[in-house]
This record gives sequence, structure tokens and C-alpha cells, in this order.
Amino acid sequence: MEKLKDRSYRFLRWTEKYTKTDMVYAAQSGFWLTSNQVVGALVSFGLSILFAHFVSKEVFGIYKYILSIAGIGVALTLSGMNTAVTQAVAKGREGIFKKSLYVQLKWVLLSSAFSLAFSVYYFLHSNNAYGICFIIIAILYPLSSVANTYSGFLQGKKEFRTLASYGIFSSIFYFILVGTAAFYFPSVPYLILAYYAANAFTNIFFCIRTYQKYKPSPVYDPADIVYGKHLSFLNILGMIAAQLDSVILYYFLGPATLAIYTFAISIPERIRVLFSFISTAALPKLSENENSTMPANIWRKSIQLFIIAVVISIVYILIAPTAFHWLFPQYENSVLYSQVFSISLIAIMANISLSALFAKRLQKQLYIVGTVGPIVKIVIMFIAIYFYGLWGAIVAKILSHTFNTILPIILLKKSHEK
Repeated sequence: MEKLKDRSYRFLRWTEKYTKTDMVYAAQSGFWLTSNQVVGALVSFGLSILFAHFVSKEVFGIYKYILSIAGIGVALTLSGMNTAVTQAVAKGREGIFKKSLYVQLKWVLLSSAFSLAFSVYYFLHSNNAYGICFIIIAILYPLSSVANTYSGFLQGKKEFRTLASYGIFSSIFYFILVGTAAFYFPSVPYLILAYYAANAFTNIFFCIRTYQKYKPSPVYDPADIVYGKHLSFLNILGMIAAQLDSVILYYFLGPATLAIYTFAISIPERIRVLFSFISTAALPKLSENENSTMPANIWRKSIQLFIIAVVISIVYILIAPTAFHWLFPQYENSVLYSQVFSISLIAIMANISLSALFAKRLQKQLYIVGTVGPIVKIVIMFIAIYFYGLWGAIVAKILSHTFNTILPIILLKKSHEK
């Protein structure tokens, strides 16, 4: 076994002269992070099958609409604090973990107020089911959101194995609760309760466990909290834009069409998320040194990811009809939309460049990414859906993904040339 490890180590070091990357670190972190993403993808896939067979299109569409409205409310929280925690912890300033929890608790109350406002609105309009859903969100989401900070801490410590094991357990627990609701209680309030209860329980449990296990040092820099707030503010438009397509489709075309759209984009989006381990692994590595600069071969790495994305997209286009026929028979009319949307997988190119922007704390460039990209998406979505309906939503999402892929690469390149 030791000989095999030694040979693997030497092989990875040998490949570094071609990849220009710390391949030992990439292999170690990538394995655990990818395993977490794979389990998450399998859970999502399994739940999609359950939803397709046991939950009506109308109920599923309403469920997605409520989650999207709640997602807009998340924009009012300090959503960028986890990134700031990761970078601070990577530099030894572990005190930010505890401090950020207190700061986030104050801000997350805005999100609760947002959900309560929707609850009151729907109760006043005699829509009790919607009203109950938003009360559940107002109570459970704040606890879940703040407690999730443990993931930023573990990422900064480069404890990827622990982070992955916690994530895998959370995914399985989430599958059990939401899957049970979909199978036995396929109504919107039960689905919403299962969704937020599962996330709240696991996040709170692992947050406490992480704090007790690692006993973070009190070393703390107030500038890290300020930076986390900056990142949160620049996330606002992006988080609203990320949910707006579902909300617009719900109002213009109804919950059933929203359900068709959700299934059309779900698998390509999940594949794209699988590659987020690149950003997760790269950020603490680039953040260790205050003078971290963009790797000289950043463009080459982006091209490699582009080629991978094209290959995956072609394979997906070929197998999608069969997969939908057997797994999602209720949503076979989503196939063509899904095949076209798979083009958006090129968005995985942006993972490295975005991590470099965060690691270098290029706030001007980050604000450009966080404002220009979402504005472009919002404008395109409104126009495309209004005039072209479901096809407009698919094309608009592809165009916005493409724009948000190219923009950070250009900005990073320009900052490196200065």
C-alpha cells in the first residue's frame, strides 16, 4: 500500500510540469469534494425521480415558486460571509468563525421579516397553504443560514474530508425527509417543511460539532467582517437574478410550465454544480498568501474546462431522451429544452477565474461581476420570457451563463496585466 501511495505521489508530481498545478493538493481535495458533490447529485437525481412520479406538476411548480421567493429573501442576509470566513481561516484568523455567527444573526432577521410579509399577504388573500409555507421559512431559514458558516471554516482549514463527510450525511438526511414528504405527503406545506427542517437540523448540528472539535483560536481581524459584508452586498443582485426566472415563469405561464422548465434545467445545472469543487479547493490555496496572483496558465485551465464541458454536453444530448423516458415520463416534453440548455455547461470555465478574483480581494472587479452580470440576466429574462415564453427562459439562461463565464476571465486578465 505504501509503495502504491509513493508511486501515486511521484506520478502526480511528475504531471505538474504539464498541468502547472499542485496535483497532490488537487487530488486530495478534489477526491473528497467531488465525492460530496456526487452524493449531492445522486440525492438530487433521486428526489427528481420521486417528484416526477408522486408529485403533480402543479404542486411541484408551486413548491419551486415558493423556494424561489424565499431565495430572493436570502439576498437580504450576509450571504458572502462564508467566503470571508474561508479566507480569514486560511490565514490563521479563526476568531472570525464565532464573530461572524453573531453578526449574521442580526442580518438574517431581515430575511425572516421578508418571508413573514409574504405570509401575511397570502393569509389576507385567503391562501392559507402559501401563508403557512412562508411562516415555516421565516422560522427555520435563519437558523439554517447562520449555522452553515461551519462549511466556510472547514474549507479555510482545508479539512475537505470532514467537510465532505458532513455534506454527505446532510444530503442523505435531506433525501430521507424530503423523499418521505414527496412519497407520503405530496402537498406544498409538507414539502417546504421537510426541505427547511432537514437543512436547519444538519447545519446546526455540524456547526456545533465543528466548533467543539476544532476550538477556533480567538485571533480575529475586524476587516474580515467588513469584507464579508462587501461580498454580501455584491451578491444581492446575483441572488435575485438567480431566482427571478422561476418567479416570472410562475406568474406568466403558471406552475405546470415552471415544473417543465425546472426539470429541463435540473440535470445540466447539477452537472455544473459538480464542478464547483474546483472553486472550493482553489480559494483557500490562493488565499494562503497575501500576494497570491493569478496563475500564468489560467487561460489554459479555462480552455481545458471548456473542452470537458463540450464533451459532457454532447454525451448528455445523446442520452437525454432515453433518460427522461424511463426516469421522468411525466416530463418528456422537457427533453428538447434540456438538450439545448446543456450548452450552458461551458459556465464551469468561470470557476478558477472567480476563485482568483475572490482570493486577490479585487473588490472593484467583484462588484462588476456582482452587478453587471445579474442586471444583464434580469433584463434578458424579462424580455425573453415575455415575448417567447419557455423557450425565451431557456435561451436567456444560456446567454446569461455565457456572459457570466466570460466576464470574470476578462476582468482577471486585465487586473493581471496592470
